[in-house]
Amino acid sequence: MSIVVDYTAPNSSSDLALVIEGKKLYVSRGSLAIRSPVFYLMFYGEFGENNQDELTLKGPKYEEFLALLKVMYPPYDEIKDVKTLEFLLEWGDFYQLATILLECDLRLALLIYRKDNMITLEKKLLLTDKYKLRASKARSVA
Repeated sequence: MSIVVDYTAPNSSSDLALVIEGKKLYVSRGSLAIRSPVFYLMFYGEFGENNQDELTLKGPKYEEFLALLKVMYPPYDEIKDVKTLEFLLEWGDFYQLATILLECDLRLALLIYRKDNMITLEKKLLLTDKYKLRASKARSVA
């Protein structure tokens, strides 16, 4: 049995509300900080965010950040399309989320050999170079 977390409501492990596009996502500071040096500095560095109950993120869209959380934490949603893969790469890179970048790299590598995917080889190579993805690049040029 897997536990599905509802990030749209406070829960026993959440201690922070991320406000994105005026909507809240409830998360654990410690859990985000373990996965991201950017969040670590926000929460535990000399910034003012470490004592706040809410933190506004201006960059990502609400649905994108929610999808990021669902891929990053159990039960680990699958990356189902190229659009999702692209914004996960963008925000994974921005927040330095190595686990997200690795998952995207592996997913993109698998897309290399699928005939039904909607991404060109040029786009795959552009993404592998931009985000320094190893598995995808190796499979693209092999």
